[in-house]
Amino acid sequence: MIKRVALGVMLLLLCSPAVVRADLTSAERADIKDLIESMRALRAGERYLTASIACCSTPEARPALATALARFQAAQIAHWQALGNFLHTGTENPTPLPNLSPLAWYTSAWFYLNRYSIHLVEIQADLKAAQAFNKTNAAYQDNLRRARDIWVASARGFADRVDPALTFTNPWPPLAPGKTVVTVVGPHGDYRMIHFLLNRGKNYAMDTYEALITVYRQGADAARIRDAWTQSSEMLDALDKATGLLADVTFTPEEAAEDRFCRVLRATKTLTVTAALRYQTWGDIVSQFLPAPYNLIFAKLVDSWKHSIDIATWKAFVFPESARCTSPFLKD
Repeated sequence: MIKRVALGVMLLLLCSPAVVRADLTSAERADIKDLIESMRALRAGERYLTASIACCSTPEARPALATALARFQAAQIAHWQALGNFLHTGTENPTPLPNLSPLAWYTSAWFYLNRYSIHLVEIQADLKAAQAFNKTNAAYQDNLRRARDIWVASARGFADRVDPALTFTNPWPPLAPGKTVVTVVGPHGDYRMIHFLLNRGKNYAMDTYEALITVYRQGADAARIRDAWTQSSEMLDALDKATGLLADVTFTPEEAAEDRFCRVLRATKTLTVTAALRYQTWGDIVSQFLPAPYNLIFAKLVDSWKHSIDIATWKAFVFPESARCTSPFLKD
């Protein structure tokens, strides 16, 4: 379902006095959670599509399957842009922050969210078209059916729950006393720049998807395409979860029971360990498209970065004997 910007909301944003409240409301947090859960469901469906690609990518089916992959990519781009606009972090320029009014942020967010919703409908049509091939292959057909009827349908359901009456007028944390830059927790971290860098990471991943789709159309090994997508989609799920946690959006009862400090620590590990491991494995798989010895150079370069930059950085942050952040996830 495509939702339009409500006239009443527009009038509220235009006529409201200067905003003093900061941070997301509980209802706005619920909307951001639904938006992120929508993408997690969509990527689960994408993994079923790549399972059909790995098992049964015949020359006849390959163009239809590549078209579906490209549509998933387009949906993820629109989602990334919608999320960045709802959170007022932007997706284009690192500094200065785009000088947009609350109404401009709101209107842009809904433009991209509506585009995302359109892509979800198109994906279901693309998956249906791909089912015209390999009609007697039960695994192929079942994977595409699950992608279309379960996971993309679930993604649409989560997206439809986002409430156009919520204004997201001032979604950043309050400015800490004595500071001129909004921080992540206490005096630490440039809130907007962390979100900006996450947004750019998602953008560059989508550029990589475009190249992978091209090599798949040209006949690249289908199983390797599936393996690459499995790692990249899990990595992107980790980036979206970190985006939510940094905005004080939680996904489990354990996270909800933590304070902002522990949630930021959780986001840090999600980026420096969880996402980094997926990146490293993704790089190992993609390196196999290269001839020796270049593939080994590429794979080891990614592996070196993961260990020396990301996991080592996490070990500098960890609080092994902390009584404040009690989750085992945060102690190793």
